Amino acid sequence: MSAEFYNHKVVNKFSKMELTITKCLDAVSYNTCEYEGTHKFSVGLCQLITAQNMPWSSFLTNLQPPVRCPFQTVCAAKGQSRLLLQFDAFQGCKDEQPPFAFLNSSISRSKQGVSYLSGEFYNNKLLKTFTKIQLALTKCVDATHTCEYEGTYKFSVGLCQLLVTANMPWTNFMTSLQPPLRCPLQTGAYSLKNASVDMNSVTKFAGASALEKYLGSTYTTEVRCFNEKNDLHVCFFVTWSFVRSRNR
Repeated sequence: MSAEFYNHKVVNKFSKMELTITKCLDAVSYNTCEYEGTHKFSVGLCQLITAQNMPWSSFLTNLQPPVRCPFQTVCAAKGQSRLLLQFDAFQGCKDEQPPFAFLNSSISRSKQGVSYLSGEFYNNKLLKTFTKIQLALTKCVDATHTCEYEGTYKFSVGLCQLLVTANMPWTNFMTSLQPPLRCPLQTGAYSLKNASVDMNSVTKFAGASALEKYLGSTYTTEVRCFNEKNDLHVCFFVTWSFVRSRNR
């Protein structure tokens, strides 16, 4: 038996537990079902639930994080599924011709469902520093005609340091770029090979509960980076979605 759950409210302790039993004569046909009775428990439930060598002990040892009082606001069945970020598109902006040019790009996917981005670029102009980065987010429910603009996130402080900071959601992209990204960004050819998103970093950065709202939709993020003169230097978009994949 496997399942996934999410606990939205802390439980300090369990005060009552009810087990309702219904008897059915032929599997799932509810026309043959009869109510058998309800068994109620109300004493020492936190200790009883976690007691060893009980009929339910195997269920609780397979639940991660473990059940204990207080019952925190996270719960998921062990070995079930994990949240993955899948890429559907990775291209340069169509209506812009910034100095950092996209030559080609590709998307690949591993057997475990992890998506990777690769690409070839050419920087035609020296960039001394990044002064502004804008991330414009668009949400699509099932196709492009169902898309809605979600908002634009802007960053303008310490960008050269922020981009190369370790253990961030984008760190793998920076380490997969050759030559490495650093300020000043020199002219010449650059290549990106098998860059992926570290979901552990994403979860720590955004919070597990915050990511759930992104399930079931496809998003496009347009990334615009500006140089020391506040001119557009890099422009590309990524189409992505969060999906659940069964652990192997």
